[in-house]
Amino acid sequence: MKKLSIIFILMQSLLVLNYTKAQSTYSLVYDIFQTSCTFSSCHDNAIPAGSLDLQGSSSSEVYGNLVNQNPTNSFAVSKGYKLVYPGDPYRSFLFRKCNNGLAGDVQLDASEGTNMPQGGTLRDEEIELIRQWILHGATESGSVIDTNLIYDFYNGNGIQPITEIPPKPDSSEGFQIHVGPFFLDKSDEIEYFSRYDLDLDSDIEVNRLDVEMGTQYSHHFIIFKYADGYENQKGDGLRLDNAHYYTEFVVALQKSDSVILPRGTAFSWPQSTVLDLNSHFINYSSTKVLACETYVNVYTQKIGLASQIMKTDLGVNTNIWIPNDGTDYDFSADYYLGSSSYLYIWQLSSHTHQWGQDYHIYERSAAGVKGEEVFDASRIDGIPGGTFIGYDYQHPPTRFFEPFLQSKWNEGFVHEATFNNTGSKSVGFGDTSEDEMMIMLVMYTDDTAGVWYTSTEKDEIIDISKLTVYPNPFTASTTIQFDNLPVGDKTLNLYNLLGEEVFSEFIGNETSGTHLLRIRDLKPGVFVFKIFDNTNCIKSGKLIIK
Repeated sequence: MKKLSIIFILMQSLLVLNYTKAQSTYSLVYDIFQTSCTFSSCHDNAIPAGSLDLQGSSSSEVYGNLVNQNPTNSFAVSKGYKLVYPGDPYRSFLFRKCNNGLAGDVQLDASEGTNMPQGGTLRDEEIELIRQWILHGATESGSVIDTNLIYDFYNGNGIQPITEIPPKPDSSEGFQIHVGPFFLDKSDEIEYFSRYDLDLDSDIEVNRLDVEMGTQYSHHFIIFKYADGYENQKGDGLRLDNAHYYTEFVVALQKSDSVILPRGTAFSWPQSTVLDLNSHFINYSSTKVLACETYVNVYTQKIGLASQIMKTDLGVNTNIWIPNDGTDYDFSADYYLGSSSYLYIWQLSSHTHQWGQDYHIYERSAAGVKGEEVFDASRIDGIPGGTFIGYDYQHPPTRFFEPFLQSKWNEGFVHEATFNNTGSKSVGFGDTSEDEMMIMLVMYTDDTAGVWYTSTEKDEIIDISKLTVYPNPFTASTTIQFDNLPVGDKTLNLYNLLGEEVFSEFIGNETSGTHLLRIRDLKPGVFVFKIFDNTNCIKSGKLIIK
């Protein structure tokens, strides 16, 4: 009898599991609403709080009440939130209200009211199910998430690579994008794309991107920007298919890092900008579920401050085939266009998968002849002839050029890669980590006028033997002492941290001496001062106004 009881219990468990898998994800979310949100004076169909009826006459009616609908809360509307914003739980008022601390970066403003449901909270697994449904596009039909992964993660069998959420930029400096989390089963791999509408109020310039994707588990994170007219070619939510043929490449990272553009340059993102965010994760654990997520801090500046627009391109060689015989195979490809116009290279980098052994980039003549080597992935900072560090396909170096490397489009570059496949099968070019890739990355501008190089600025700021400011910090006035400056008229300009000029004063043609600087009507903060000789910056430093 005991044996029959055990068999019956097992059969019940299997039936429940199979039923859960057979249900659409939305129907599971709808069941949560019916259990926790539709009692009297809450969101029933009699007197629904906030005019939000989660009971309805059917699940389809409730779906229509939620998806892409404006909240009645005026603050939420002013922020661009929807009750359910397909693909983005963090701009979904429903998720924000029932989050109850699950997502640490979601903090309800007082104007948004209190957490729901009233008089209690949902279990973490239930809140996560709502988030996953929204993240995967908030569809009415179809199963978009394996609920077993959620259960395992929240019951002691999960890995959370990001243990500290990066602070958001101040709203005057930029904004934060949160991608994920999505859940990856043990020893599994996945690459998602997600359309992200920035909902900008105006055109912006982007001068810095900070990307945090945890440690060890990310293969890459890439930001694409949809080309004009193609912003709505893909639906909302995580998807497996890419859209590279109508997107423009912005930046790619293989680990958590920052992309800080040189002063005087910026990415140009018009008001209509829609991004395509590409997350590729590998779960190296054989026992635990991985939470895969990425935070992107986007730092902006006033439109028109950049003298040059930073652009990005990829040189891709798909014509590679590497037999699994433990032999080195070398491949070479040209990267150039027909135009004779100039481009000015800020950085070069490379990308292969696990069988990559080395990567080199050379200048190329218009006749197609390979010239001087400009990038060596086995050397520190990618500098040919520099310190040998060996090739690390997971963390390839990036070579920065200051001043920028001048080239012509009809000359371009030759890039070469070496592969050695000791695996169980031969491989060619492909998207997964089991395939291979051969890609060079180029970031460039069309000119260099108005570009301030980082290394030059650092040298000027730390050279205090020739330029002293006292007191610093100060309140209303300070004295700048200098010597050995060039002969000729000079001007001192003051800039805030957005790069905007807030003060300018002619300081004469002295080469040595002191200058009393009186500043009024500026709020306390950190400022950058620069001394110009005609149009050239000859000295710079920081001032702190108390």
